[in-house]
Amino acid sequence: MAVVKLVEDYAVSQLRKDVRDAMVMTGELALVLQLFHPGDDDTVPCPQCGDDIYKSPEADCPSCYGTSFDGGVRQAIKVWTVFGDNVEGEKYGPRGVWQTDNRTIQFEAFPAVSDHDVLVRIEEWSSDGIPLAVKGFYMLQQVVVRSLRTGPRWGQQVADVVGQKAQVWELSPEHKMIRNYPIIGRSFIGPMRQNPWAQYATDVANQVTNRTDVVEDIAIERNFPRAKEIYYYAAAPGGPPPGAAAMPYAQSIGDGTSTSFDVTHSLNTTDVGVVIYDNATFAEVDADVVHTDVNTVNVTFADPPSSYGYRIVAFAGVFTQVIGDGKNVTFPVLHGLGTRDVWTAVYNSSTLTEVDPDVEHTDPSLVTVIFENPPLYGRLRVVVLLSSYAQHVGNAVHQSFDVTHNLGTRDVWVRVYDTTTYAEVALPCTHTDANTVTVDFGAAPLTHAHRVVVGT
Repeated sequence: MAVVKLVEDYAVSQLRKDVRDAMVMTGELALVLQLFHPGDDDTVPCPQCGDDIYKSPEADCPSCYGTSFDGGVRQAIKVWTVFGDNVEGEKYGPRGVWQTDNRTIQFEAFPAVSDHDVLVRIEEWSSDGIPLAVKGFYMLQQVVVRSLRTGPRWGQQVADVVGQKAQVWELSPEHKMIRNYPIIGRSFIGPMRQNPWAQYATDVANQVTNRTDVVEDIAIERNFPRAKEIYYYAAAPGGPPPGAAAMPYAQSIGDGTSTSFDVTHSLNTTDVGVVIYDNATFAEVDADVVHTDVNTVNVTFADPPSSYGYRIVAFAGVFTQVIGDGKNVTFPVLHGLGTRDVWTAVYNSSTLTEVDPDVEHTDPSLVTVIFENPPLYGRLRVVVLLSSYAQHVGNAVHQSFDVTHNLGTRDVWVRVYDTTTYAEVALPCTHTDANTVTVDFGAAPLTHAHRVVVGT
């Protein structure tokens, strides 16, 4: 009888740990730019430089970065790598002789890379994991997945993968494609990204039991990642762990003349939520918000506020996720925070402007965001913030309610959702004093029909 010896799952897990340890000890931190490729189902031609006849993109296009596909980069991820020795060679070009940089590089098992993705070698990192100088851009070729193969096994390439290896060649200075992609000064902390190997555990569970309700148990038992929604933290050592948020930043703004203000919050992330209220009435006010860079937001008002008339508060998110596929208008966001009492902010990762979708607090680990039109692939970024206080309101008599949060500051964020539909409702809110906010429904809600969520 033929015998097929399958690799043990603990061996795969242990070798992945060994590979990571080796990369951290002997390698260096770089960035992988996973690009949109021809043939991908979700590619969208660049609306700015796309040409349906010549199909030749502009190398300096700010929309596709010379790739011809809108967005250009599917996602940018920090990775530990080990560069091999350079194979000396010369290339003749219109500007003379170019000394090519051609070498072998090794990666961890995750994230999965493919031919013609781009690796960015960073010459200098800041102490908090922000690129300060770029060494070079490298094109990946001949990507080989390293796995513990011992015999025929369905899907063993994804089940047993422990590392990756590729040949890379440096893009010459004349090669403008992707070089305009913003790298210097960005944190690249997060987001929590979906694990590409998780599908294997799901398929195994379905084959073995033909049931989907036991996928998690099988995944854990077989030492696979969790199988329903899998996220890993793509951040450098020293970056904030999931669930940890920096202290909020607050500043009074207004000069009686200007309508637009740059506010430096120094939270080291674009994943922030912004609240603005009037310093006289303490009522919240609306503004157009742009997440300019990792330490700055820009707010624009319809009318100029009086001198120091408004107060802006910026809060760092505890969970982020990139969404958008060009097809759907509804997206589940699995934050895993164990409570419906959260705030969800959304902004466009290309224009950096905030957008205002409908939000449903679907269950304690999930919010659902709903848009009028399908957002482009990977174009929007969802930021989730955890509350500090929450209470039910409604008595079928009063329309306005004072909510005593006892947080000792007016610099809080407030959200309200329906306790039956779990849909958020937009209400006038006043930051009454340092321990109280007031929400006004306009009509008396039913008993405990809504929940007010307050956070700092």
